[in-house]
Amino acid sequence: MSKTWAEAHKVSEVSNKASCPVNVDTEIALIKKDMQVMKDNHLYHIEKDMEKIHTKVDKLDNRLWWVLGILIASTVGTMLTNMIT
Repeated sequence: MSKTWAEAHKVSEVSNKASCPVNVDTEIALIKKDMQVMKDNHLYHIEKDMEKIHTKVDKLDNRLWWVLGILIASTVGTMLTNMIT
């Protein structure tokens, strides 16, 4: 008689245990180390990228103010020349 799927895939207590003995404290220490590396390395790069973006936004902001100033100056200049003539 053939076994049902549940019977064929029954997990025994022996196979449920880890195949290689690994200390939980060692795993926790490795995870903490990985998190520290991510925190130190990745956050440093994110901070540098944000600094570059901030510099670019400042440059763009200054250019927009110059364009706005030129637009206002040309409008006011045109109005003044029309009033004088």
